[in-house]
Amino acid sequence: FAQTKSADAAGLAMGYGVSEKAVNEQLVAYGLPQMDKIPSGFRPLIMPVGGTVGANIDGSKVIESIGSALTKGGLKRGEKVLLNFVYPSAWIISVPTSTGNGESGTVSANNYGKGDSAVVSSLPLAADDDIESQDKTYFQDLMTQAVPKNLWQNFKLVKKTAADEQGGQEVVDIEYRYDLITSGPIVGRHGFARLVHTGGNAVALGVTTSDTRFKGQKDGLLTASKSFRSNKVKAEFAAAGAKASGKKPEPVAEEEE
Repeated sequence: FAQTKSADAAGLAMGYGVSEKAVNEQLVAYGLPQMDKIPSGFRPLIMPVGGTVGANIDGSKVIESIGSALTKGGLKRGEKVLLNFVYPSAWIISVPTSTGNGESGTVSANNYGKGDSAVVSSLPLAADDDIESQDKTYFQDLMTQAVPKNLWQNFKLVKKTAADEQGGQEVVDIEYRYDLITSGPIVGRHGFARLVHTGGNAVALGVTTSDTRFKGQKDGLLTASKSFRSNKVKAEFAAAGAKASGKKPEPVAEEEE
């Protein structure tokens, strides 16, 4: 996925941020359960993605976005995947970029100064397959999707655990690490991810930091990863609910005050 635009630009374009109350109202409009209480120091994000095509580069190459990848994975016309999670309030949100040539990028939250990140990724997975039985290569491809192929090595799936289902959807939590190749020293990346089998895709939120920061950031990484929810929805459900409550249906991440 290519570079995404910041939530500042997206928020200005949409005209508002999202509070915990507003997120829960939108979840109800979609017919979904409300979020658990948001921990102190975290903020919510809710965003529907899908129904888009990847960005066409000079007519010879297509760069997929999270929305176009999910669409290719089996979303039908009028369907989207609703992403919902919490992130540390000081992190900066990025969202896909759309132009006349298509859409690129993904949904992520980042602490650029420290190198911490939470990134959404997806890979096709047939409805009658399950995440837990996939081999290491599948998890490797999914969790390094946003990293250029020649800039990582030594992926390790540390732990894999089945979690409670979300609305009948399989959920798996993993711990993983890999080495990031830079122009200087190699940087170890270590973190957690929650994977949700949504329609014909495994949708993941991977939350990572450097090896040197992992011990101190572990609790926050787990809070963000385990908050992740992914649900296939129809846009008209949200529009109807939003209209009834007098709110706009298209959400973005909450802005810093």
